[in-house]
Amino acid sequence: MANGSSLKFLRIYDTLPPEAQKSLVDSQLGSLLKSLPKEKAKRVVSAATRLQKRYASIPDIDVKSKKKEIRTLLNDLRCDNKRSFLKDRSNRTEIHAEVIDTLACWIEQIWRVVYEHNVHFVKAHNTLLYIANLILEIRDISGHGGGCKCSVVAIPVSVKIKSTSGKFIKRFSYSNIQSMDKVLLWMWRELLVSMSASGGRQARKKISEMLVDIEDTFGWKSLAKVLHGGYNGSILSDKSLGDESCLGSSSDSDTDASSSLSTSSTPDRCTCSLRACHWSSKVNKQRHHLRTLVISYFRILFELNPSPNLYISIIELSDEPELTSIELLDTLSDIATSSSTAFASALAIYASEGDASEIVKLLDTHAHLLRPQDASSYQCCSDDG
Repeated sequence: MANGSSLKFLRIYDTLPPEAQKSLVDSQLGSLLKSLPKEKAKRVVSAATRLQKRYASIPDIDVKSKKKEIRTLLNDLRCDNKRSFLKDRSNRTEIHAEVIDTLACWIEQIWRVVYEHNVHFVKAHNTLLYIANLILEIRDISGHGGGCKCSVVAIPVSVKIKSTSGKFIKRFSYSNIQSMDKVLLWMWRELLVSMSASGGRQARKKISEMLVDIEDTFGWKSLAKVLHGGYNGSILSDKSLGDESCLGSSSDSDTDASSSLSTSSTPDRCTCSLRACHWSSKVNKQRHHLRTLVISYFRILFELNPSPNLYISIIELSDEPELTSIELLDTLSDIATSSSTAFASALAIYASEGDASEIVKLLDTHAHLLRPQDASSYQCCSDDG
């Protein structure tokens, strides 16, 4: 009975917001300790002391002071834009470099907090969203006061991630600030798999909410890139990644820790881009949960606004592409005539599948949904026919 009460309490506790959890502990734990036998009470206090020592060395993400520091630099950047316009003299390059260095140090701290210590996941997530908006702001500032956006685009980005012990984890080296998106998406993968590993089913509910935030900021394709550590693992074209081919056509690159540093040497470890070689076995398993959550979110998006690219992405991520294709086509048949946009997407998807009968059926009954801008979808159907 006691065990049942304990499980029920933990289930309820997991559903409470942090403030309510603290209130419950503050109001109940003291009296419970007093009612326990002396030896059991000592064990509880010892466990709390061990946790206190464990988390004493956690780096401080320190959002307030970092925001103040970066705000000061951005104000300097705005003033420099005005000064350069009037006096043809600028410190823009130095200011940009200082901003990038500040962000790089901040990102490394975030990695240590979420991956090594497995805490402050929500705080870290919100900080990454803030940094993402900062990148947009920096690019915007550079276009004002007579400045040229080429100046900020050309600022090199170098981010190194090392563990607390000094072990090399990851290095990013890019020729422009636009590539900082890849750093952030890699960081989000680290955060999400760590959160899943430490928090289990309850944490995965929160991860689903975080995926919505990332999609709102970067678009739905970014979620597939999160799974691949910031890169496009899809066959879909992505011009923004054209300078990062394995042929080494540019100076842009990122480097992982050697696979020999991996915490697992088992032969069944996946060596694809869906995992990182520094992950522990426990963390490595979470990539499956993360992929499932992304696919589930993509399916929701598909039901709301189907598109050929989304259809392809879901199938590519699926372990059972044929079954997934059947399920998506069933969904598509239900929503194909719900709007002109859905109708055009349905025509394009059926054309890619060579399903002439469905195309004819749609055109016979709902051709009035076609718009001038849907000519390309209609052309695909004509070519297929």
